[in-house]
Amino acid sequence: MTNSTEQPDIEARLDVLETEVATIREQLATSTQETRINSDTILSLSRTTADLLQIALSNERKVNQILQYLRDRNGGSSPPA
Repeated sequence: MTNSTEQPDIEARLDVLETEVATIREQLATSTQETRINSDTILSLSRTTADLLQIALSNERKVNQILQYLRDRNGGSSPPA
């Protein structure tokens, strides 16, 4: 059993600890939300990058087809510069 002078001190410490725990929980919730937003952004950027790579590959195929057409039209030689 604690004496009467220690009881208010312990209660004051508990109040401080409860406040600190509440603050840490709020910070954790904010951090978790920010992490979720960052993850969503990274996923979106990854999808956009994949889409851009597909476009680049398609464009490369088209350029190669045009170059082949020009080579064939010029009798197999490279097109003039």
